[in-house]
Amino acid sequence: GYTIHADLFSLDVRRGQTNQYISQIDGQKCSLLFPKHVNLEYIYVQETIHQKVKNLLFQRAQHAIPPILKMVSERVNVPYGKCHIVKTSRKYSAYNYGAQHDIVFCANCVQLPIKSLEALCIHELTHNLVWGHNKAFYDKLKELGGEESYYLDQNLWNEGKWPYILF
Repeated sequence: GYTIHADLFSLDVRRGQTNQYISQIDGQKCSLLFPKHVNLEYIYVQETIHQKVKNLLFQRAQHAIPPILKMVSERVNVPYGKCHIVKTSRKYSAYNYGAQHDIVFCANCVQLPIKSLEALCIHELTHNLVWGHNKAFYDKLKELGGEESYYLDQNLWNEGKWPYILF
Protein backbone atom coordinates (compact mmCIF):
# COMPACT_ATOMS: atom_id res chain seq x y z
CA GLY A 1 0.00 0.00 0.00
CA TYR A 2 0.90 3.65 -0.02
CA THR A 3 -0.10 7.00 1.44
CA ILE A 4 -0.13 10.36 -0.34
CA HIS A 5 -0.52 13.66 1.48
CA ALA A 6 -1.51 16.78 -0.47
CA ASP A 7 -3.00 20.12 0.57
CA LEU A 8 -6.57 19.14 -0.31
CA PHE A 9 -6.57 15.42 0.50
CA SER A 10 -4.71 12.51 1.97
CA LEU A 11 -4.97 9.15 0.28
CA ASP A 12 -4.31 5.81 1.96
CA VAL A 13 -4.32 2.65 -0.16
CA ARG A 14 -3.86 -0.58 1.77
CA ARG A 15 -4.46 -4.31 1.66
CA GLY A 16 -7.24 -5.04 4.13
CA GLN A 17 -8.75 -7.99 5.90
CA THR A 18 -11.63 -7.91 3.46
CA ASN A 19 -12.95 -9.84 0.48
CA GLN A 20 -13.99 -6.74 -1.44
CA TYR A 21 -12.73 -3.29 -2.36
CA ILE A 22 -13.77 -0.64 0.16
CA SER A 23 -13.56 3.06 -0.79
CA GLN A 24 -14.19 5.76 1.78
CA ILE A 25 -13.99 9.53 2.06
CA ASP A 26 -14.05 11.27 5.41
CA GLY A 27 -13.41 14.97 4.87
CA GLN A 28 -9.96 15.27 3.35
CA LYS A 29 -9.07 11.66 4.11
CA CYS A 30 -9.62 9.24 1.24
CA SER A 31 -8.94 5.55 1.76
CA LEU A 32 -9.11 2.39 -0.29
CA LEU A 33 -8.80 -1.09 1.13
CA PHE A 34 -8.26 -3.82 -1.41
CA PRO A 35 -8.95 -7.52 -0.77
CA LYS A 36 -6.35 -9.57 1.05
CA HIS A 37 -6.41 -12.30 -1.61
CA VAL A 38 -5.69 -10.19 -4.73
CA ASN A 39 -2.41 -10.68 -6.54
CA LEU A 40 -0.86 -7.29 -7.25
CA GLU A 41 1.20 -8.73 -10.10
CA TYR A 42 -1.92 -8.91 -12.30
CA ILE A 43 -2.42 -5.84 -14.45
CA TYR A 44 -6.21 -5.96 -14.12
CA VAL A 45 -5.85 -5.77 -10.31
CA GLN A 46 -3.52 -2.78 -10.62
CA GLU A 47 -5.95 -1.13 -13.04
CA THR A 48 -8.90 -1.78 -10.71
CA ILE A 49 -7.06 -0.15 -7.82
CA HIS A 50 -6.04 2.78 -10.03
CA GLN A 51 -9.64 3.25 -11.23
CA LYS A 52 -10.99 3.23 -7.68
CA VAL A 53 -8.35 5.74 -6.56
CA LYS A 54 -9.28 8.03 -9.48
CA ASN A 55 -12.93 7.82 -8.42
CA LEU A 56 -12.01 8.82 -4.86
CA LEU A 57 -9.98 11.80 -6.09
CA PHE A 58 -12.78 12.82 -8.46
CA GLN A 59 -15.24 12.84 -5.55
CA ARG A 60 -12.80 14.84 -3.43
CA ALA A 61 -12.25 17.31 -6.30
CA GLN A 62 -16.01 17.86 -6.60
CA HIS A 63 -16.13 18.97 -2.97
CA ALA A 64 -12.79 20.79 -2.68
CA ILE A 65 -12.35 22.83 -5.87
CA PRO A 66 -15.67 24.76 -6.19
CA PRO A 67 -15.37 26.49 -2.78
CA ILE A 68 -11.82 27.58 -3.60
CA LEU A 69 -12.96 29.02 -6.94
CA LYS A 70 -15.81 30.82 -5.18
CA MET A 71 -13.46 32.25 -2.53
CA VAL A 72 -10.96 33.44 -5.16
CA SER A 73 -13.75 34.90 -7.30
CA GLU A 74 -15.03 36.94 -4.36
CA ARG A 75 -11.50 38.03 -3.42
CA VAL A 76 -10.66 39.34 -6.92
CA ASN A 77 -14.25 40.48 -7.57
CA VAL A 78 -14.64 38.63 -10.87
CA PRO A 79 -17.84 36.58 -11.28
CA TYR A 80 -18.14 33.30 -13.19
CA GLY A 81 -20.93 30.96 -14.29
CA LYS A 82 -20.75 27.39 -13.05
CA CYS A 83 -17.84 25.30 -11.87
CA HIS A 84 -17.55 21.85 -13.43
CA ILE A 85 -15.17 19.03 -12.52
CA VAL A 86 -14.31 16.43 -15.16
CA LYS A 87 -12.38 13.16 -14.99
CA THR A 88 -10.47 13.66 -18.19
CA SER A 89 -6.74 14.06 -18.63
CA ARG A 90 -5.91 17.01 -20.82
CA LYS A 91 -2.82 18.95 -21.70
CA TYR A 92 -4.36 21.80 -19.69
CA SER A 93 -5.89 21.54 -16.26
CA ALA A 94 -8.76 24.02 -16.54
CA TYR A 95 -10.57 26.09 -19.12
CA ASN A 96 -13.19 28.80 -19.34
CA TYR A 97 -16.00 28.61 -21.89
CA GLY A 98 -19.30 30.04 -23.00
CA ALA A 99 -21.08 33.33 -22.59
CA GLN A 100 -21.80 32.45 -18.94
CA HIS A 101 -18.06 32.00 -18.27
CA ASP A 102 -18.37 28.47 -16.89
CA ILE A 103 -15.06 27.13 -15.63
CA VAL A 104 -14.08 23.48 -16.02
CA PHE A 105 -11.37 21.88 -13.90
CA CYS A 106 -9.83 18.49 -14.52
CA ALA A 107 -10.09 16.39 -11.36
CA ASN A 108 -6.27 16.23 -11.40
CA CYS A 109 -6.30 19.77 -10.00
CA VAL A 110 -7.22 18.44 -6.56
CA GLN A 111 -3.58 17.32 -6.38
CA LEU A 112 -2.23 20.86 -6.74
CA PRO A 113 -0.89 22.83 -3.80
CA ILE A 114 -3.58 25.30 -2.68
CA LYS A 115 -1.59 28.37 -3.79
CA SER A 116 -1.17 26.89 -7.28
CA LEU A 117 -4.88 26.03 -7.46
CA GLU A 118 -5.72 29.60 -6.45
CA ALA A 119 -3.39 30.90 -9.19
CA LEU A 120 -5.14 28.62 -11.69
CA CYS A 121 -8.51 30.01 -10.54
CA ILE A 122 -7.22 33.57 -11.03
CA HIS A 123 -5.97 32.58 -14.50
CA GLU A 124 -9.39 31.27 -15.52
CA LEU A 125 -11.24 34.21 -13.95
CA THR A 126 -8.95 36.60 -15.82
CA HIS A 127 -10.28 35.08 -19.05
CA ASN A 128 -13.68 36.55 -18.11
CA LEU A 129 -12.07 39.96 -18.61
CA VAL A 130 -9.42 39.35 -21.29
CA TRP A 131 -9.51 36.54 -23.85
CA GLY A 132 -6.34 34.93 -25.12
CA HIS A 133 -2.89 34.77 -23.62
CA ASN A 134 -1.39 38.10 -24.54
CA LYS A 135 0.33 40.94 -22.69
CA ALA A 136 -3.01 42.48 -21.68
CA PHE A 137 -4.11 39.14 -20.22
CA TYR A 138 -0.96 38.69 -18.13
CA ASP A 139 -1.04 42.33 -17.00
CA LYS A 140 -4.62 41.80 -15.78
CA LEU A 141 -3.63 38.51 -14.12
CA LYS A 142 -0.87 40.32 -12.21
CA GLU A 143 -3.32 43.08 -11.26
CA LEU A 144 -5.83 40.55 -9.88
CA GLY A 145 -3.49 38.08 -8.22
CA GLY A 146 -0.16 39.79 -7.85
CA GLU A 147 3.32 38.63 -8.82
CA GLU A 148 3.03 35.38 -6.85
CA SER A 149 -0.04 34.28 -8.83
CA TYR A 150 1.71 35.19 -12.07
CA TYR A 151 4.79 33.18 -11.07
CA LEU A 152 2.70 30.16 -9.97
CA ASP A 153 0.65 30.36 -13.17
CA GLN A 154 3.78 30.40 -15.31
CA ASN A 155 5.37 27.51 -13.41
CA LEU A 156 2.30 25.34 -12.82
CA TRP A 157 3.58 22.48 -14.94
CA ASN A 158 7.21 22.89 -13.92
CA GLU A 159 6.71 22.31 -10.21
CA GLY A 160 7.31 18.58 -10.55
CA LYS A 161 5.18 17.92 -7.47
CA TRP A 162 2.03 16.78 -9.20
CA PRO A 163 0.13 14.90 -10.37
CA TYR A 164 0.58 11.84 -8.21
CA ILE A 165 -2.30 9.99 -9.89
CA LEU A 166 -2.83 10.32 -13.65
CA PHE A 167 -6.41 10.44 -14.90
